[in-house]
Amino acid sequence: MDADQQRYDELDALKEEDGRKFEERLSELTLHHEKIIKELDQDQKIDLDRQVQETTLLKETMDKMNEQHQIMRDKIENDAWDEIDVLKDKNKEELAKHIDAGMESKCNLTMINNEYREKKNVKETAQRQIAEKQSDLNDLYKKTSNLKQ
Repeated sequence: MDADQQRYDELDALKEEDGRKFEERLSELTLHHEKIIKELDQDQKIDLDRQVQETTLLKETMDKMNEQHQIMRDKIENDAWDEIDVLKDKNKEELAKHIDAGMESKCNLTMINNEYREKKNVKETAQRQIAEKQSDLNDLYKKTSNLKQ
């Protein structure tokens, strides 16, 4: 029995030693896992902070680009309106010149028309006078012919 008791004590000691080693190893693994989890949390926080910084930087860059784009669009639009105003003023001046030239041409045409009518009336009057005088002349010619006979 002593041998059994001794064997039991040895096995019990081995069991306790294995249990202690297991607990020690479990404690080491738990500490190691906690350390790894802390490192992962720190890495994740660092990555998150870096992504937040990058996002902030990209947003600032995007806002700046949008602002520059808006300024550029406003400048282009203002330049276009200025060009339109210059072209409109130039067209107004040209239109005024054409209108003046048209009015002058109309005036000249009216004067020429009036002169034509006046000359036409003078011509018609002269033709009537010629016709009357021709008729008178023909009458006189007939009278002189009759007298000669």
